[in-house]
Amino acid sequence: IIKRILYLWITKQRRHIVVLDAPTLFETKMFLHLVSSVIVVGCDEPKQIERLMARNKYSRDEALQRINSQMSNAEKKHRADFVIDNTEDGTGKLVAKVADAVNW
Repeated sequence: IIKRILYLWITKQRRHIVVLDAPTLFETKMFLHLVSSVIVVGCDEPKQIERLMARNKYSRDEALQRINSQMSNAEKKHRADFVIDNTEDGTGKLVAKVADAVNW
């Protein structure tokens, strides 16, 4: 996928949309020079803790440690071009929000 992204970037075929699931995009800065826009999908901290505990089988303390080891959601939202709140919405609404974001 990296080769394809680089090819589209070099050949200026930027009408394509490429989605990178990169939770540490801002921290690593690895792909920032290759993207034209950043969409941050996030939720409030209680929901983030709940999801980490369910998905990763973390204790509450482990979930908080993971959250605190990353850039804050507030900072990610500040740096983003578009923000999608996914605190309460199901997958269907999230897909609609993403579609709206890529058509701005």
